Amino acid sequence: LFSQILFEVKDIKLNTPFKKITYDDTMDLYGTDKPDLRFDMKLTDIGEILINSKFEKFQDILASKGVIKAINVKSSVNSFSRKKLDEFAKIANEKYGINDFYWIKYTDSEFSGPLSKVINNTPFKDQFMRKLDIKNDDIILIAGGDRNNVNSYLGTLRTNLGEELDIIEKDSYEFVWITDWPLLEYNKEENR
Repeated sequence: LFSQILFEVKDIKLNTPFKKITYDDTMDLYGTDKPDLRFDMKLTDIGEILINSKFEKFQDILASKGVIKAINVKSSVNSFSRKKLDEFAKIANEKYGINDFYWIKYTDSEFSGPLSKVINNTPFKDQFMRKLDIKNDDIILIAGGDRNNVNSYLGTLRTNLGEELDIIEKDSYEFVWITDWPLLEYNKEENR
């Protein structure tokens, strides 16, 4: 009915049936319960790969039941100045309570940036590259900490980057049904 109305009123043909994603999956993959599916930049949990790294901060995050997630911003290595990347880290810390935000660039088959020593010349470099589908000129943005904070920040960052880098197909529509919503959510302030 909805697709028929949209077609008759706006002459827009929708792909039906609409995709279905569970609430938990949409929060894990997109960081929001209203994901923009017009572009592909999913949040990827890389904790299982980095658990074997010698980087102490990652070990601490994972030991405290936190998560380490990344988004791969394809072909955008030259789109962000160091100042802009530092601004991402500042927002992560001040607005979302994330103390561990990193970036790493991949150019000429080498990683550069704050985590280059953690990734280059390690046994899990290939696994890291496959999991994030890393190619030359990609920049990887990594956040670690509380699952909800990391999902929320990377989800917001994902949407903002989609608009800023103009990778969202403006004249397309990608509707989705979010299923299996939680009946209640935990409130940290009220401890219930």
